[in-house]
Amino acid sequence: ATNVHRSASQRRNGGFGRGYVLRRYGVLRTRAAARVLVTETLVSAADALVSGDLQAARGRREGWRAGRGLPRHPAVPGDAVDASITLRDSLRLRRGVYFAPQGPR
Repeated sequence: ATNVHRSASQRRNGGFGRGYVLRRYGVLRTRAAARVLVTETLVSAADALVSGDLQAARGRREGWRAGRGLPRHPAVPGDAVDASITLRDSLRLRRGVYFAPQGPR
């Protein structure tokens, strides 16, 4: 089910991972919360428009719920994040995912 480029299960699993990590690391309780919310909202909306379903958004919600009640991981080390990537750059990089060339099927 994940062999096809951007299959529903790939998008759902990817969304799950993002939601889970956001909760476990407490990202929405940091200075980056506004940027993360904008990015996740735009990406989920674009995915829904391109794919015609809500699998990525559902995965994010499921991942968020799966992380509930679990101990929060320590903050991500500052050198693990490339601060030179702007919001615009990150959205441009994500846009490439939607229009990437399809591999062999």
